[in-house]
Amino acid sequence: MDWKHITHVVSAAASFLAMVTAPLSAQALPNNAQVPVLYYHSHQTGGAGIPCTYANTAAIALEQDLQTIRAAGFTVVPLYWVAEWARGLRDGSTLPNKVVAISFDDGADYDWVDWAHPNCGTLKSFRRVLQEFKANTPGLPWYSPHASSFVIASPVARSVMSYATGLPMGDWWWAEAQNSGIMEVYNHSTDHDNSHIQGSYWDYALSTYIPVMGAPGRDNFYRMTSDAQAFTEVASAAAYIQGKIGVWPDLFAYPNGLGAPGSFIHNWMLGHVGQHQTLAAFCANNAYVSRNSPPYCMPRFGHPSAWPNIWSLQTILLGSGQ
Repeated sequence: MDWKHITHVVSAAASFLAMVTAPLSAQALPNNAQVPVLYYHSHQTGGAGIPCTYANTAAIALEQDLQTIRAAGFTVVPLYWVAEWARGLRDGSTLPNKVVAISFDDGADYDWVDWAHPNCGTLKSFRRVLQEFKANTPGLPWYSPHASSFVIASPVARSVMSYATGLPMGDWWWAEAQNSGIMEVYNHSTDHDNSHIQGSYWDYALSTYIPVMGAPGRDNFYRMTSDAQAFTEVASAAAYIQGKIGVWPDLFAYPNGLGAPGSFIHNWMLGHVGQHQTLAAFCANNAYVSRNSPPYCMPRFGHPSAWPNIWSLQTILLGSGQ
């Protein structure tokens, strides 16, 4: 049984284990708390000839942010646990009293492997950043740090995007990440409605034309108009990802955060839980997750728009009131 099944299927046992392995003084997130969920893109760097800095390079930011989070007394917990807590399925007594969750979008290979950047030399993968922080930080609970990587399912979409951008976007690393104990893989849609996909392509793996909502892609989930499109973008994507990692990816992140209440895709998520089997979906509206958050539009803070420097992150952490 892998780590995901231990924590999700045997949730009561996992909650107890989390409780007894964390310091007693760190117990009890108030159930009326606000929790910051942060998201990054591993392919985010400075452009040609521009130095890689905290403000424009996600790997540099993540490495420093983990230190800032620790110094502020927060613990990085699995995003799934925050979703469970927000939905009332996990009590705050099973969590530390100050928590934050971390997520990655798009699923570029740099989530998992280092990057020989043309301007900035070797950039650490998100995996390496997490592993080094864990190895060099005594006293962390067994589950921390942990991050969730939201990946694009369609191999055709990823191939077209890679050709257009030069970014490697394979699925070879997903299962390794899922079983690593520091990262889990979740659903970021079939094709992201990505604007680099200018033509219409048949994807045999998902039995659909890409982009699902018609060419050219527009990076706009708000142009969705049918149940069939929603099913393909969410449920079909989840089925493909399950085939790679062995478990159903039961968290979803809307491409570009476009899943606001009242939109077609949000209404579909609310009305078709049995089809998509998703516990929670995440938007990107630079706000805190709480027990009042819409379950299918939980907010996140995005780097660098929400925090271009360490002081901005400190403000977000302190602003949570934890």
